[in-house]
Amino acid sequence: MPIRRTKTGCIPCRLSRRKCDEAKPTCQRCSNQNKNCTWPSSPNQSLTQILAADSVSDYNFSTTKFKRVRTGFPSHSIQVISDLTLKTCQHEGFEKILKYISAAHLTNIDNSKSIIIESLHSSALSSVLKTELNSVTLELRLSTYLFSILGMTFIGLDNDKLLKYVYLSLDLILKHNLTPVSTTYNLLLESFIYNYSISVIITPPEILKKYDPFFVCKILEQLVPSDWNTDETPFLNISVDIFLIAAKVSSLFKTKSIDFSKHQMLLVKLEEVCHRQPCVVQLSTQSERIFVPQSRANYLMIAACKILLWYLLPQNNDEKINTLIEETINYLKISTNLKKDETLFALWGIFIIGIQLKREEHKEFLNAMLFAVWEERKNTGWLNAMNKLHIVWNKNLDLEVLHSKEFLSNMWFN
Repeated sequence: MPIRRTKTGCIPCRLSRRKCDEAKPTCQRCSNQNKNCTWPSSPNQSLTQILAADSVSDYNFSTTKFKRVRTGFPSHSIQVISDLTLKTCQHEGFEKILKYISAAHLTNIDNSKSIIIESLHSSALSSVLKTELNSVTLELRLSTYLFSILGMTFIGLDNDKLLKYVYLSLDLILKHNLTPVSTTYNLLLESFIYNYSISVIITPPEILKKYDPFFVCKILEQLVPSDWNTDETPFLNISVDIFLIAAKVSSLFKTKSIDFSKHQMLLVKLEEVCHRQPCVVQLSTQSERIFVPQSRANYLMIAACKILLWYLLPQNNDEKINTLIEETINYLKISTNLKKDETLFALWGIFIIGIQLKREEHKEFLNAMLFAVWEERKNTGWLNAMNKLHIVWNKNLDLEVLHSKEFLSNMWFN
């Protein structure tokens, strides 16, 4: 009986685009090639079911406010923010404050606990601000701003105050030229970028318009050194993330009054980054070569940034976008074994590129790749992003959806 081609075979067969007999636990092809035969979770399995399998089903998302925010902040992000603040701020009493607030954030959320949580956060934030007044530690001040952003997003949104703390944080970084002296500071800045991206998505445009939408781009010069090296400069990943954030913010301001020279500047910077340390990848099935940065994750992120920026510019860049997507898919097909750190930083790049996929075989390939990554990491954040990718594909949407605040909110909060 011939082996039938299927979309539901094992992960190795799907990634290599080969037929699979779907024999479990090990298919014939994997057995013959002595491969580890792994299987994706059912695409039809709901997010709730899979979360339940990971022992987090007892969270109660009954209220709209907590549902939006709780799902918008993955549990690992909350834990990282708590951990890094405890490490950064070794002041008397501060650890106790963070224990209170961490308990509030990590407690099962329901209506009966909301008043307690608000009370804990208010008293904790008050103590943090008093600590700040008696400290000259810049990292403590930045931690305070981040803590305030997280608290306002978690408890309730006061958009003016939220943006105030966001820009105080940016101003602090720019004025004092804080340097990445430790992993703790690295995490601190990453958590800030995460919070900033959340704030610009959930903040109404009429509030955001009171601020310079391109202010965040100025941080770029602080984070991309002239002697850039992907192996020695973890901040490259953060600076590329800033490109994405800047592009998303810019999409809210795509009007005739926008100075598109800022977008052109970002593209020039991206090209500079790409050409500082290129490497050549020889495609096994073709004679052509692809020039990419040394880090595969950086390549994916940069490709996604270029796609966004080309889309935002008034000129027609469809041909450039389609060419870059084709090159990226070909590159991914020969780079399926991404390392842990690469997969984490490549998620946004894969997602943005996936929005623009038109060919069915490209969609199937990227779908299988995301399933494989999630199966390996068991990370619900990856699953959530993958589900959003399915939504985009199923509705045949393109990058025009980035202009929809509703889509952006759903992407982060559902």
